[in-house]
Amino acid sequence: MSKLIVVLGVSGKQGGSVARQFCKDPLWKVRGVSRHPASASNREHIANGAEIVEGDFANKDSLVAAFQGAHAIFASTDFWTIFRDPANTAKPALGQTLNEWAYDLEVQQGQNTVDAAASVLNTLELFIWSTLAPARKISNGKWSWVFHFDSRAAVEEYIKEKQPVLSGKTSYFLPGTFVSNFNHLWKPAIQPDGSYVLTVPGPLSIPQYWFDAARDTGVCVEALIKAPPETKLLCYSDRGSVDEAVKIWGEVKGVEARLEHRPFEEWALDWPDNDFRREIGEMMMWLGEYDYAEPKKDPMLVHSVELGLTGKVASLRDALTRVSGPA
Repeated sequence: MSKLIVVLGVSGKQGGSVARQFCKDPLWKVRGVSRHPASASNREHIANGAEIVEGDFANKDSLVAAFQGAHAIFASTDFWTIFRDPANTAKPALGQTLNEWAYDLEVQQGQNTVDAAASVLNTLELFIWSTLAPARKISNGKWSWVFHFDSRAAVEEYIKEKQPVLSGKTSYFLPGTFVSNFNHLWKPAIQPDGSYVLTVPGPLSIPQYWFDAARDTGVCVEALIKAPPETKLLCYSDRGSVDEAVKIWGEVKGVEARLEHRPFEEWALDWPDNDFRREIGEMMMWLGEYDYAEPKKDPMLVHSVELGLTGKVASLRDALTRVSGPA
C-alpha cells in the first residue's frame, strides 16, 4: 500500500523538486498544497500524478485539512515572496522595516504549519522542515539582518521547544548556497573590455556548500525519509570558494570572469533598495565569515556524503550549466 507525502511550497524550487521526485516512486502518493491549485505552475505536478489541494500558510485549518492521512510532510516557507509582494510594502508598523515584518510573518506561517502537522500525529511518520542556519546566533549578533535565514531557524526552535512529540518525528533539510543565485544576486556583470566581474562585499573567504535546489531537493528529502528521525541534512555537492565558482561560471559561458571584493559601503552603492541591499549584503558577509555548517556541535547534522548522495546531486559545474541563463 502506498504512503502519502504532503508537499508545501509545491510551486517553488524546493517543493517542486520534492513533488517530482516522489511522483516517480510507486510507493508514494503526492499531495501538493497551493493557494492556487489550478495555476500553470501546478499543471506539471498534476500531469505527473500528484493531487493538488488548496491551502494557505495563514489559514491553519486549511493546512490541517491538507495534512489528513499524511505519512510524511515536507514544509518550506518563502521570505522573499512576502518581501517582494507590493501589497505588503505599507504593512509594517511605524518604525518597523519590511524585513522585520516579513520575518515575523514567515515565522508565524512556519508555526501554523508546525501546529497543523502536530494535529495528525496518528498517521504522521516524519515531518521535514526546510531550515537555515541562525546567522544572528552563530555570529553572536554581529550579522543581525539576515532575516530570511533567522526566520527558518526560529521555526526549528519552535518545533523543539513547543511541539516535543512532533519534534521526535521531525528531520531538517538544510540546503547549501543556491547555485541559482548566479542568475540574479551573484550574476557577474559585463565590463567595458568584455570580461565579467562579480562584485561582493567583504572577503567571502569561507568556502560555500553549493547546491542546485530545483534539481536536487527531492533526492535529498528522499534520503531524509530513509534516515532516522531527528536528522539534519546539509545538502550540497561541491564545497568551494565563490572565486572558484565565478571562474567555473566563466568557463561554462565561454567568457573571462573574476571576483572583486569591495568595502560594504562601496558595494552598496549599486543597490538602490536600502533594506534589500542590507539583507543581501549581510548575508554575503556572514556566509563569507562563518562556516555554514558551524553548528557541527549539533548532533543531528550530517552531510550529503554521509547519506549516500555522492553522485546523486549535481556538481557545481553541472548545476551552473543547467541553471545559469545567458552571460
